[in-house]
Amino acid sequence: MAFSDVCGQDVQIRILKRALERGRVPHAYLFYGMKGVGKKTTAHVLAKALNCREGRHDSCDTCPSCVKADHGNHTDILIIEPEGLFIKVEPVRDMQRQMKFRPVEGKKRISIIVDAERLNDVAANTLLKTLEEPTGSNILILTTSHLSRVMPTIASRCQKIRFSPVRHEAVEAFLAGTRAMARERAALLASSSGGSIGKALELDANPEGAFRQEFVEAYASMEGGAVTPAVFTIAHELAEDKQHLLPRLDVMRSWLRDVLVYRETQEAGRLIHRDVEEATKTLSARIPSARLLKSIQAVQEAAAAIAGNANRQLALESMMFKITRA
Repeated sequence: MAFSDVCGQDVQIRILKRALERGRVPHAYLFYGMKGVGKKTTAHVLAKALNCREGRHDSCDTCPSCVKADHGNHTDILIIEPEGLFIKVEPVRDMQRQMKFRPVEGKKRISIIVDAERLNDVAANTLLKTLEEPTGSNILILTTSHLSRVMPTIASRCQKIRFSPVRHEAVEAFLAGTRAMARERAALLASSSGGSIGKALELDANPEGAFRQEFVEAYASMEGGAVTPAVFTIAHELAEDKQHLLPRLDVMRSWLRDVLVYRETQEAGRLIHRDVEEATKTLSARIPSARLLKSIQAVQEAAAAIAGNANRQLALESMMFKITRA
């Protein structure tokens, strides 16, 4: 994979290629932006380009250095990712020990820290010492989907590059082209992705149609503020399946958005979930816009709370009661 294979981040790629061409790559980058827009992919391509033996200010994908990087066994490219909830101090200390020596086979040693907001306090303070005393043969690339959670003193010592949501058309083209996906399926996933290719791929790998249908039926049963058994069933199912929890909340939010959009515009072409179009139209005629807005807000608040490590069961039960009372 080369820079040309990174989808939807043309400005960001130009900045990086210009730095390579001028030989003025900073000692530390911080790539930030929503999840699934290419931050980690770009970090990997940049690491390859810095050590590519062809020296074309890009990765050639064929030289021994690029091949090793793609296979994950390049001695001068280190990737640190969270283990569980946090990045602990030991991987950071191991990185520091390696940085005392010259690169083994490349021109630079590149350390990529994924989800840098998840560095625990000790690891963050240890990393800070490295950023304060940079060396010419070592380059750090940090990525985060939550810039506000990165220690400010770390962020201030990196050159920050913001990665933007990918345009709907670009996500659709990527899915249809690179993944050989049917155009209709690609369009549906692109509409649901919110500008994140990663999210589109997650939705494709984990179809949520059955859950969505269950939620549609449960939502219809809540008219008049009735607290039905479905309310507790939905909350329980969401809490139990941690892996698919946030994607399912996204499904709920985007379908509620469909109901609101159709109520306000009567335009079916604007809908994301076309396969439940009839239910969407029916409910849009019965449910006031104010209730839909409050329901969407309840889902968004629950997702934010859970992303911040709140108690899942309590956050989800609270969400469902808010939706019912809306």
